[in-house]
Amino acid sequence: YKDMYRKAEYAMKHQKSYDANPVGMQRPAYDKSIEALYPVVSDEMPVLFEAEKVKDISRVLALHKELGFQPILANVKQGWHHLNMIKEKNIPVVLSLDIPASEEKDEKKKKDDDQEDMDPAKKAMMERRDKAISDYQSQAATFVKEGLEISFTAKDLKSKDFKKNLAAMMEQG
Repeated sequence: YKDMYRKAEYAMKHQKSYDANPVGMQRPAYDKSIEALYPVVSDEMPVLFEAEKVKDISRVLALHKELGFQPILANVKQGWHHLNMIKEKNIPVVLSLDIPASEEKDEKKKKDDDQEDMDPAKKAMMERRDKAISDYQSQAATFVKEGLEISFTAKDLKSKDFKKNLAAMMEQG
């Protein structure tokens, strides 16, 4: 992506120079894939990146910092780790409604009763899992509380999970 962006920057400058005064200049090469990035290079159009996980978001933020284009983070599942940077840069976010399923309350109560006899390592693992599920479910509330506007996508979501996941997110704020 960096290479294409840099080529588009150079090609756009060359095209403008050629259009202004073609005398003594080589005619610009036409490459539709490079020309398609002209609006991005000139800050007229944002780029939508599918960035589900923390590492994906980190890569987009690094590209944004280095190249300066306007990104949109889409299908975000683990955005709370980069909340401050997203807020600082005012980057639009499209959160995923595809969140991990939480256990039913009756099953959880039964497991809580069994946790007294459980191995400490397994108990710690279950607590981390429950925390992670809670983070996924409360992500939208966290973004809104920080003053960020968000939208949602149902990409990768099974239609039967739509209402259940939306309700879980609403319960978390």
